[in-house]
Amino acid sequence: MKEAFISYSRRNKEFVWKLREAFKNANREVWVDWEGIPLTADWRQEIYQGIDESNNMIFVISPDSVASKECGVEVECALKQNKRILPILYLDVDPDAMHPEMRELPQIDFREGTNFEQAFQELLQAIDTNKKGTQEHTRLLVKAWEWEKKGRNSSLLLHGSELTSAEYWLVWSCAKIPFPTALHREYIGMSRQWATRQAKRSIIGVSVALGVSTLLGLVAFWQYQRSQKLYVQAQQEQLIVQSTTSDALFVSQQKFPALLESLEAAKTLQQANWVSRDPQLHSTISTALLQSVYWVNQSNQLDGHTNKVRSVSFSPDGERIASASSDHTIKLWQRDGSLIKTLAGHRDRVREVSFSPDGEMIASASRDGTVNLWTKDGAKLHSINAHDNDIYHVSFSPDSQIIASASQDGTVKLWSREGELLNSLTGHNAPILSVSFSADGQRLASASADQTVKLWTIEGEELQTLTGHQGEVTSVSFSGDGQLIATASQDKTAKLWTIEGEELQTLTGHKDGIWQVTFSPDSQRLATSSKDKTIKLWDREGTLLNTLTGHSSQVFGVDFSPDGQTLASASDDKTVKLWKLDNPLVKTFPRSGRSPSFSPNGELIAIASEMNVTLWSPDGKKLNTLSGHQNWVQSVSFSPDGETIASASDDQTVKLWTKDGKELQTLNGHEGIVWTVQFSPDGKYLASGSRDGTVKLWTPDGELVQTLEGHQDMVLEVRFSPDGQTLASASQDGTVKLWRLDGETRHGASLQTIEGHDAAIGSVSFSPDGQIIATASDDQTVKLWTTEGKLLQTLEGHRDRVYRVTFRPDGQFLATASLDGTVKLWTLDGTEVVTLNGHQAGVEHLSFSSDGKTLASTDKNDTMILWNLEYLDDQLLDHLIVTGCNWAGDYLQTNSPSQDICTTDGSS
Repeated sequence: MKEAFISYSRRNKEFVWKLREAFKNANREVWVDWEGIPLTADWRQEIYQGIDESNNMIFVISPDSVASKECGVEVECALKQNKRILPILYLDVDPDAMHPEMRELPQIDFREGTNFEQAFQELLQAIDTNKKGTQEHTRLLVKAWEWEKKGRNSSLLLHGSELTSAEYWLVWSCAKIPFPTALHREYIGMSRQWATRQAKRSIIGVSVALGVSTLLGLVAFWQYQRSQKLYVQAQQEQLIVQSTTSDALFVSQQKFPALLESLEAAKTLQQANWVSRDPQLHSTISTALLQSVYWVNQSNQLDGHTNKVRSVSFSPDGERIASASSDHTIKLWQRDGSLIKTLAGHRDRVREVSFSPDGEMIASASRDGTVNLWTKDGAKLHSINAHDNDIYHVSFSPDSQIIASASQDGTVKLWSREGELLNSLTGHNAPILSVSFSADGQRLASASADQTVKLWTIEGEELQTLTGHQGEVTSVSFSGDGQLIATASQDKTAKLWTIEGEELQTLTGHKDGIWQVTFSPDSQRLATSSKDKTIKLWDREGTLLNTLTGHSSQVFGVDFSPDGQTLASASDDKTVKLWKLDNPLVKTFPRSGRSPSFSPNGELIAIASEMNVTLWSPDGKKLNTLSGHQNWVQSVSFSPDGETIASASDDQTVKLWTKDGKELQTLNGHEGIVWTVQFSPDGKYLASGSRDGTVKLWTPDGELVQTLEGHQDMVLEVRFSPDGQTLASASQDGTVKLWRLDGETRHGASLQTIEGHDAAIGSVSFSPDGQIIATASDDQTVKLWTTEGKLLQTLEGHRDRVYRVTFRPDGQFLATASLDGTVKLWTLDGTEVVTLNGHQAGVEHLSFSSDGKTLASTDKNDTMILWNLEYLDDQLLDHLIVTGCNWAGDYLQTNSPSQDICTTDGSS
């Protein structure tokens, strides 16, 4: 394999000779055609082979190379093989003369006057990016071509560890350049099918031998057992591969493919008769499916375009979707992803497509300088020769009577539906990339490559120029309520402005230029699409809500469905993806706080948030803020009647509040940070634990009842037993102490010391029946004990310290939180049921709602996640399969290879 194939014009041979010598001195091999072999079939084949066997293509940009037919053939061959192309600029050229796929690729400057050595080092760095993946791409492609050329001979398929390695590469390469080709996928897929078929044949062979030898008694019985063992082993191996593949896809942000892979594994497991004998595999598959079901956003994918998809638009009734592509076509789809019609008529790439607000028309804008108008069913009405140059954007007025077109010629033109020119807006000194009407139709905004946005009256009077972006402004959008303007730029930011043009917020987070910004129908959310392959969702204050990943290349366009529940995205990867924006199974609250506590009726969640306590509704609304502490709050707890909230703070106090925010009492007495506080079950007392190594008992009116001493280090958590007769305290000293609380005044005496962990114990919890005590430790384990201190179970599985443990209110399960960023759910016999993945930092706190259907967890980033655990029982896998099938139902119906995962009604 060579580092690169160099494509160049022979008129630039002297420069390429210098370049090759630099590679030679760096001990790098490159493929260069020096001789100018006659253009024969053998020569052509040699060129193709050179491209196939090279990890990259270096294209030397010059006027001669971009005009060369042979260089064009070489580029097309490299693109067909998904080779990574590294353009280097030797001589200036007109960008429009370059191959379309190369115009948007970063170029390394080798022009005269630049530092050759510095540029060459930049080229080597580009070559070495994802070097192993690129080498594997080439190696597997060569093997796949050999398999193809030799009639798909099964002896040339992959097997064993080489097959496993190739499958891992295929998973990870979905998000990295160079992307796998269709031949890669087919070759690796056929290899897996062949390996599975061979395993099944082995099983069948044993079974046939079993049938022939049924009269051989013990021999036959032994063969029967062996055949069953082989069958189970083959299924187990297949499920492990599928689970690993799903995990790898999930980690690489390919969450929808991860869902499909885990669904297939789960259905196989569901149908297996040996499932009860392998709880670990059951947990592994359940975890893979659960994380996909919880965190997937994509629900469908529309395939059919043969080139990049530039724009996407929902019809006003939400039942149809139109997509515009560089393949010169518009496609009209049903909401479920089935293709209705392909609209042909443009002579060049289609930049934009838009439904009219009344739903009766579709407008499309093209590089050919025309705006085409179509009926809602795809019949062509007429074509407007709108501009002499590329048209980047087209938009309807709110009453559907005016069409605005934005062009490379620096103008916005307004047209009637019949194609009559109404007005021409001039003022920008560069191409106009986007145009938008205000909600009342009285204003327009235009976004330009000159880094500005201009506001206009409908009559064409220029009102104002918005400045502030540091790059081309690629998109502008008015909010539906008429209050805001959003702009997006190649400077990687989006900005929010008042309707008068005052800048309010700058939205940062994208790693590359932003192509489009658009408001949701209710004006409460925005979506941005970027070159960085992601879509980001924001609230109207500019807070990032979610990042949608799954496209394998830059995302050009986005559009909300009329109900605001679905987002469509158009991408350079030739697909349209549909995303459901609200998943009922999980809710994320960024920067909300830590130590969540549910009110007894489940209608409030109290969270420690810096020096305050904040109250939230479970649907995500911030209701109140309780302020008064002088330092960070560490723990909060509701009283049993839900009327009082206790908070423990670094300021060495405990405060009591009404749920309406009125401060009732401040409890002073600790001589260090107060880490933990909890009410007794009857609400008459509360306990606090501190860095000072003590536990204190208080009455709600602030009276100190008793100080419990005995720990040798700070007390990290306190918990009352369900009957209120015992208090447990967990400490940095590696012990849990049980305190007997006698009499009406609740005086405490040390009852028991539980020891057995190898490090600090950060959490302790009683089972709802009071018979089991669970402890969580920095030694990465959770232990279950009797109230007499006898060890029952040690739960192992976390990969870092375990911060928290709590029982579900029904006592059937317990949840643990760890610095490894996961939450795990267990049965009381120590079986791991499922792992909840989703936090981006160590998980420190947990709290179940009183009905046990919701679990709140918070992490070191102060992100709270609410997990719907309504179906946490022995039928969990069945519930997850049904949920996953319902989520992906449209995709499974319109993509025949996946139909067998679920039945047509979405059930398993």
